[in-house]
Amino acid sequence: QFAWSPIEKFLFFKKGKELLESYIKKNPTCIEARYVRVLVQKNVPDILSYSANLEGDKNYILAHITNSNLSNDYKELIINNISS
Repeated sequence: QFAWSPIEKFLFFKKGKELLESYIKKNPTCIEARYVRVLVQKNVPDILSYSANLEGDKNYILAHITNSNLSNDYKELIINNISS
């Protein structure tokens, strides 16, 4: 949508992936960052080979979301989205 060229699209993806991975590396307990990574990894084409953390992130979120400071509505949304 924001780029026409496949190469430009890939470069946008690569930069976003690097930013997200860097943030998660610095904030490994951030449920929301891991949730964003789950959503991205569930929706990117397989050819991009970006799914290595999918199950680990899901498991981390499910194990820690109950004790998080997130609202109950947001917790429910996250659980529903990662479970489908």
